This record gives sequence, C-alpha cells and structure tokens, in this order.
Amino acid sequence: MKTLTSSLFAFAFVILFQTPLFAQSVIINGKIENVESKEAVPAASIIIKGGTTGTFSDSHGNFKLPVTQSFPITLIISSIGYETQELVVENANSTVQINLKQASAMGTEVVVSATRSQIRSLESPVSIERMSSAYIRQVPAPSFMMR
Repeated sequence: MKTLTSSLFAFAFVILFQTPLFAQSVIINGKIENVESKEAVPAASIIIKGGTTGTFSDSHGNFKLPVTQSFPITLIISSIGYETQELVVENANSTVQINLKQASAMGTEVVVSATRSQIRSLESPVSIERMSSAYIRQVPAPSFMMR
C-alpha cells in the first residue's frame, strides 16, 4: 500500500510540472510609430488585455512580446503623450505595425502668490503652504530652486 501511494504521488508530481512544457510560446514582433511624423515611439507599453503579460518598445519603436495564449488576442498600447489604442492580433506570422495619435492632457494649475498680511489657513478658500526663511536655509541643496 505504501509503495502504491508513493508511486501515485510521484506520478502526480511529474504530471503537474510537465504541463507548462506543453504550452506553446509564440513571439509577436511589432513596430510603434507616430501616425503624423512616422517617427518611432520609444518606451511605449504593450500589454495583453485581460492578462499581466507585457513589454515595452525599444528606442527604435520595436518590440517582442512572448504569448502563450490562443489567438486572437487584444493588445493595449499606451505611451505618455499619445492616445491609448487597442489592437486585435489574429496570428504572429507578420510584424504588427502600430500608429499612435498624439494627445494632450491638461494638468492642474498651481497659483503662487505672496501677501504681506497674515491669513489664517482655515480662512483661505484654497490650500496654503507657508515657508519661512529658516526653512529655505535648511534645504540640503546648493539652491532652494534646485531642490
């Protein structure tokens, strides 16, 4: 009985660790360019939708993404300063060409003002940060602006 149990355990152990070897890995090759200027887009993020597998494009806009899932798959391509794009890939036989459109995003405004009169922080309609000259002298940088 002991031999049968240990044999079954060894068989289950071998089957459990052999399964990932049967999964076929395919590599998707591609190039990412700016749609207007046709320049390469470096450091663009490419991930598989619904998964955690992904990569980045190199300085020439080229990327290689290993895939173990079955086709078709959807790629999500994003980069700073460009619109996020989704692309369905049917197979990995040819190089994927991706053209990203430029996008602009507005940031939040910061208003810096000075006043000679004392204003309590609770009375102000906006957030206030006070900085004294002692604080500026204690900054561990050659200049306060280089902080």
